[in-house]
Amino acid sequence: MKEISPNTRTACIITAAGSSRRFSGGSSKKEYLLVDGRPMISWSVEACRASGVVSRIVIVHPPGQQQEAMEAAGDAAGDIPVTCTAGGTTRQESVFLGLEHLEQFGCHVVLIHDGARPWVTPECIREVIQGAVRYVGAAPVIPIPDAVKQVEDRFITGHLPRPGLMAVQTPQGFEFPGILSAHRMARNDQIPCIDDTELYCRYIGKVHAVPGDAENRKVTYPSDIRSGA
Repeated sequence: MKEISPNTRTACIITAAGSSRRFSGGSSKKEYLLVDGRPMISWSVEACRASGVVSRIVIVHPPGQQQEAMEAAGDAAGDIPVTCTAGGTTRQESVFLGLEHLEQFGCHVVLIHDGARPWVTPECIREVIQGAVRYVGAAPVIPIPDAVKQVEDRFITGHLPRPGLMAVQTPQGFEFPGILSAHRMARNDQIPCIDDTELYCRYIGKVHAVPGDAENRKVTYPSDIRSGA
């Protein structure tokens, strides 16, 4: 099995270009708000630094908010270089723009992480990077505790078997040339995908599942911050 080498250049794209419409109706950027006294996005930046295996961070922000993004990151990265680039109108486009920005730095592995998941741990980051090194693609997953139903026109129409179903989290890690190529093909084909694992599986190959963490929650509503405090 391949192991993480000191020569492996790993970058992390932190996405924070969304409108935060479900959080505040778009009136405030949730990734800049305070969680336990610090901007939300700074916790993910710090986890990257503490992992000891991330060598560059790219923050994808809304157009015109580079200064706000850098201020939110603060000094949490330590000596790790942090750059910013403007995102697009969808998450998929924002990730693509982040990957294109990152191409100039020549990394081997890239993590793609939601800036609205401030409770990611350094251990999770290392686990995903290790999976990406060994299998070229990896993502953390957790079991789904609830019964899963298909709903159409406000009626339950399907009952999905829970065994084998998992919820996927971020960061999702990939060998860099493959995920960039997959994004370019999806852009050319105008194929929307729900996340980067779907996109990678469609164009490149399988993605290895590593154990996720129930604490690695995504902040969608204001109550998610209160419950995580």
